[in-house]
Amino acid sequence: MVRAMLMTEDGASLAEVMQATGWKACTCRAFLTALRTHRRYRLLRSKVTGMSRYHLEMMR
Repeated sequence: MVRAMLMTEDGASLAEVMQATGWKACTCRAFLTALRTHRRYRLLRSKVTGMSRYHLEMMR
């Protein structure tokens, strides 16, 4: 579910992931860190109006 949220064009913020999953912030950050080390995905971060948004991109 989180991967699907991150693969959308807008991506997702940490708060959106927390609300969708019921996880605490530390668990969400740990999940994002695990995705960062995965070879199939590339995790991109952008700041929009001071809030970080995460976007997941498939590697070839």
